Amino acid sequence: MVSKCTEESLRTWLANNDSFVPSSSGLGDSFELVFYDISTFLSCLASDISRLSCASIESLNNINEALEPKKFLAWELVKYYYSAFYSAHSTLKICGFGLVQLDQRILNNIKNRANTLGSAFPSLGKGIYCFKIDGASSKVTFFRVGRYDDNHKGLWHRYIDFLDVLSGLSIETNNLDANCIRKNESATKPKMCIYSQMPLADAEAVVSRLDELKAVINKRGDSNWLSSTRNMINYNHAYGVWFPYKQFEESHFQIPTLKDLYLLPPLSEQLSLDSLPSLSEYVKCCQLVNSINYSLLNDLAKRHPDSKSFLLKGPFAYLKLYKKPR
Repeated sequence: MVSKCTEESLRTWLANNDSFVPSSSGLGDSFELVFYDISTFLSCLASDISRLSCASIESLNNINEALEPKKFLAWELVKYYYSAFYSAHSTLKICGFGLVQLDQRILNNIKNRANTLGSAFPSLGKGIYCFKIDGASSKVTFFRVGRYDDNHKGLWHRYIDFLDVLSGLSIETNNLDANCIRKNESATKPKMCIYSQMPLADAEAVVSRLDELKAVINKRGDSNWLSSTRNMINYNHAYGVWFPYKQFEESHFQIPTLKDLYLLPPLSEQLSLDSLPSLSEYVKCCQLVNSINYSLLNDLAKRHPDSKSFLLKGPFAYLKLYKKPR
């Protein structure tokens, strides 16, 4: 229902504003903010979703298909990674699994606000926090989970946990700790699960594609294969994509031509991750993450009751201006 974003990101707004009442949640590493007007928080969240999605699409749009020399793929591969990184953050924020990094100036602002109002406020460390929105009471709860408290690995842990919830393998709980998502021991499929939202055949097709995605992201067992591959390219100059291009493979030449795959539906055969050369798998995995987010953006924009979604002035405005027809 958000039509207009704030000009500030959520983090900037939290550091500078005081239109909320903070309090302790009664548990460690967590706190609550009750907003005078929850729509302000949602507008800041919309701003983050728009900004992240624009950055993802712009990164892809600026991948060069006419490289000289044609083997110089290193920075194009980094662009693929960051497009997926931004898309994953956007997807999580859209679906209520968002992460936000709270630095000391944000925590100081909230603590000073609590002191002014005489509210109890815990002693908290800076880091990456999950947040849960209760729109009915205009309340947002922030809490830390150790395995998510890392800029890259933490994001992909959270993303895989989110996909497990969609698949019904795990459930989201009301716990504000490491057990906020746990394995589903029941045969009952919770409301968030795809199987409770779609016909069986459709749900199975979606879950099969999500299983492919999870398997690639988690192929090293640490949910961090995409980031690790990006680091191998950046710091170890692996895969022969830096001069003198030793170990460069013929399959690498198609990589710049995959830049528009995110525009396809996630179930498209062209986004299958089955039996691919390593770097093609890396790129298509990034593009599947991007495709999921792009599909969500389209769906979210269509749901606006007045057809005036904030996204029309964000990622879709960018595409209208800069995406040239092929």
